[in-house]
Amino acid sequence: MSTTNMGMWKSMGISYTNSAFKHPSVDRNIHVLADVPHLIKLIRNNYLDHGFVLKTDNGDKFIGKDIVQNLLMVQSKSELRFTYKVTDQHLNVHSAQRQKVKITVQLFSRTVSKAIQYYADNNLAKSLNWKELNLIINNWFDLLNSQHMVCDNSKAYGLDLERQNELLARMDKFILSMKVHGKQALMQFQKGILMTNYSLRNLYEDLKLHYNIQYIITRRLNQDVLENFCSFMRAMGGCNDHPTHIDFKYR
Repeated sequence: MSTTNMGMWKSMGISYTNSAFKHPSVDRNIHVLADVPHLIKLIRNNYLDHGFVLKTDNGDKFIGKDIVQNLLMVQSKSELRFTYKVTDQHLNVHSAQRQKVKITVQLFSRTVSKAIQYYADNNLAKSLNWKELNLIINNWFDLLNSQHMVCDNSKAYGLDLERQNELLARMDKFILSMKVHGKQALMQFQKGILMTNYSLRNLYEDLKLHYNIQYIITRRLNQDVLENFCSFMRAMGGCNDHPTHIDFKYR
């Protein structure tokens, strides 16, 4: 979601309603996706810094970090904690801490969602509104970050297509009906999520048509593979860790 990438997408007519361009030689679609680990961090940053305003049938509803703050406050009075991994540090992340995907995923985990649901359903805490937020984000990230064909309760995209497309549709609906507090238009990270969901569906259909694939391991679609490769190439040069194109070629 860098300005350089978005400038390139704009010049090629890429948007969340048109997320592919034609390969100039083989006339196949090249599908554009944003980096999912960066997307979930951007969700977290805007959730903590501003909060979300969700349009519902009963009017606008504010969703902010006070939900988790209230949860932690209630649990601090009990010997039993459902969310033992989540602390105040997850709500007060700064500088380099904001680059860590792990603490972001912990904040939006299924465990936190279930804890919010338990306390809200049993009237043990106030202001725990819209407990579905964590669950939608958690399930969406699991689907867009699959490492194996089948892992625990999640499957690679394509193995449970009807349910998985339903989840993508729920995430699309949430993003389109939500505004970052204080903003009137969709933010770039919201457009990135919509574009990535759209591309994943179309990429699967293309690969199934041309190669008869049955599923996609979605972690292979993010930026980590490229970053790891570039790190490896830089390390081959010892102290010369900024190779020219000629250095790159010989390495």
